[in-house]
Amino acid sequence: MKFNLIKNVLLLTLALSFTACEQSDNFFGKEGMKCDSKKIVSLTEQILNNQILKKGDLKIDTDNIVVWDYNKVGRYYCKAKVSGINNNDDLNTYMLIPYGLSFNSKTNEINGWINYNTYKTTKGGGYYVQIETIKKWFNRYNKT
Repeated sequence: MKFNLIKNVLLLTLALSFTACEQSDNFFGKEGMKCDSKKIVSLTEQILNNQILKKGDLKIDTDNIVVWDYNKVGRYYCKAKVSGINNNDDLNTYMLIPYGLSFNSKTNEINGWINYNTYKTTKGGGYYVQIETIKKWFNRYNKT
């Protein structure tokens, strides 16, 4: 009787250890693309300059990057200080406001803080960046 009990406990422990090995990435967390990674900073600047600003020279200040959250599944929620010069004569300054950026017409400078998420794909070493608008950020932290 004692032998069967010990044998069953050992088998159960062995089975659980194999299951834990398979799930260790989820249990301990996956390493994601960090906020200040050179690849992430470069991609975020490309998105800002090509999609949001159209013709910009925005740079992320790598000394002013804040990690708001890391959820242990490979996603970081980040905030970074951004500055640069406007190269677009047709700039609609109201388009900058939702992203947390402001425009100084006297110096032609754009400054502010942006919020972004980093994602890493499950295969192939790919990664994504999503720049959030202030409305999304405001709704995330001001739920009633």
